[in-house]
Amino acid sequence: MTHACEYSLDATHWQLMMEQPQVQHCAQSIRLWLADTPTQPENRV
Repeated sequence: MTHACEYSLDATHWQLMMEQPQVQHCAQSIRLWLADTPTQPENRV
């Protein structure tokens, strides 16, 4: 990997799975990370 980053979410596993605001925040964070690292083979769809 040429571009590594670290990010943590302030939520429990269940909050990430069940609470809509946490789910949306998690999904948005993942989308932003994927958009920021599109050349990584792991991120190609």
